[in-house]
Amino acid sequence: MIKLFTVKNSTIIISCLFACIFISAAYAHAQTYQNYDFIPGSELVFEDWFENDKTGEWAPHWELEHGQGAVNNNSGHKMLVMTENFSASPLMKNKSYLSTNFSIEFDAWVNDMWLSWPFYLNFYEDSGEYVDVHFSLDKVWFSGLNDKSLSADWGAAPNKLYHFAIAYKDGQMKVYVGEKRYLTIPKLGIKPTRFAFAAGADAENVKAFTNVRIANGAQMNMLNALMTDGKFITYGITFDVNKATLKPESMGTLNEVARMMKDKPDLKLEVGGHTDSDGPDESNLTLSRQRAEAVVKQLISMGIDPARLKAEGYGEKQPVADNNTFEGKAKNRRVEFRKI
Repeated sequence: MIKLFTVKNSTIIISCLFACIFISAAYAHAQTYQNYDFIPGSELVFEDWFENDKTGEWAPHWELEHGQGAVNNNSGHKMLVMTENFSASPLMKNKSYLSTNFSIEFDAWVNDMWLSWPFYLNFYEDSGEYVDVHFSLDKVWFSGLNDKSLSADWGAAPNKLYHFAIAYKDGQMKVYVGEKRYLTIPKLGIKPTRFAFAAGADAENVKAFTNVRIANGAQMNMLNALMTDGKFITYGITFDVNKATLKPESMGTLNEVARMMKDKPDLKLEVGGHTDSDGPDESNLTLSRQRAEAVVKQLISMGIDPARLKAEGYGEKQPVADNNTFEGKAKNRRVEFRKI
């Protein structure tokens, strides 16, 4: 009888198999998102995925202007699920919280009723004037002042979670769904200082969203930050909740990091993972290290020499904000690049 492999060899084979699976997934993300250029603002001001909110209750960090809804599990995701026509916005201390440059990201569950009941982002300036970007099942729309409008074909597959992103800079707005940019609005026509989600919904045709992130500031010049401060912090590299799995939308930031490293072949970087203080210290340390390693592996899959990268996990040891506040915890969950 021929012995095919020993336990030791089996372990090696299994380890190699998992490594191959990771590299294959990383390569797929890199290929699909190779032209993705969305990078969030440099200053995180709000983040909510409802993970710690009570199911069946209204989300405590949101203001409901009208309608009905509650935090619930929707198709395996914890989301704010709206069951009546609604308008809802982040609950902020400063009511004019959007700066002259900002980004907004969110995930939403798209169903058949998006065809007749689109999902709206209404952007308001301090005067009360507003414009909107809205998403139906087949198109992405912009409705501006004086009947100005733009649209692009989308053609979403229903019953699926999609990632949406908005980038606003000096009057221009770009609108993304998944890995594609669908609209570039040259002049928005107002100076937005806040926004609200709004849509038609009922108990049978809900609207549900999660993973909402708002950041102010222009896209960071990574190289300048490295040369000046020896490091830069990014909130554009994100992961599944309590996991080290990179979200596909992280590729905008990762594409920029890879491009910078290819332009500067002598540059070496430490990738540092950081968490908030929720959970056991040791678990946070392990998770932060695994997340840093995931970033390094992704950059290697994009052609960066492994010798130029180092992964380090810091857990909750180096907070940049108060871990006792909702806003502070969001800022502490970050990836930091240091020049070595």
